[in-house]
Amino acid sequence: MPELLRTLELAGCIVTLDAMGCQRRIAREIQEADADYVLALKGNQGTAHAEIQSYLDAAIAGGDPALVHCEEVEKGHGRVETRRCWQSADIGWFADRAQWEGLRSVGCIEAVRESHGHTSTERRYYLSSLGLDATRLARAVRSHWGVENQLHWVLDVVFGEDQNRARTGHAAENLATLRRWGAQPSQDRHPQSPALHQSKNQSRRLGPSLSPPSPAPPSKFRCVSPEAKGIS
Repeated sequence: MPELLRTLELAGCIVTLDAMGCQRRIAREIQEADADYVLALKGNQGTAHAEIQSYLDAAIAGGDPALVHCEEVEKGHGRVETRRCWQSADIGWFADRAQWEGLRSVGCIEAVRESHGHTSTERRYYLSSLGLDATRLARAVRSHWGVENQLHWVLDVVFGEDQNRARTGHAAENLATLRRWGAQPSQDRHPQSPALHQSKNQSRRLGPSLSPPSPAPPSKFRCVSPEAKGIS
């Protein structure tokens, strides 16, 4: 991953990575490239996940005024999904903060899905070099899953990429390029897709999700200021 990051022009971008990419050296590489990061936390980071989960869950339940918060409700296909984002720059308590280059905030994304009388709730936790802006954090995470859902699903299910066994010479690389070319027309029919990002004058699809430095379009998220009380 660090080798891949060094080949990209990341200045001014937000790089989002799942738990596999949540590593101190990767955070350092991103910061040295003059970019920001949003890294998903899971149990692979020792006690960090448990500590941040415990802190954010307690802060959310108690309506901690240090939190900023935004929310979006989406309805369709018989399902209602409510997505909430909480973010805090209060990280003085986090013992490992100095080991994460440029760490400025921690965040939580909650998705509540209601479908056919059933409700499920999922929370995910993040380390980020972004300052306090819950809408920006939520949009970055949403864009990351847009790449997963809109590109990787096509590659895996339609083109059978995971089942490919080509290993000779440059066959694997050439076939991967052809699959992405084949997937591109369907993506071009959705020019507003958050999974597509512009680099210079050309659209590119990359491994990590990259959010551009340009101002984002108006968001449907409803924001709550850090001074707000009683955030649920």
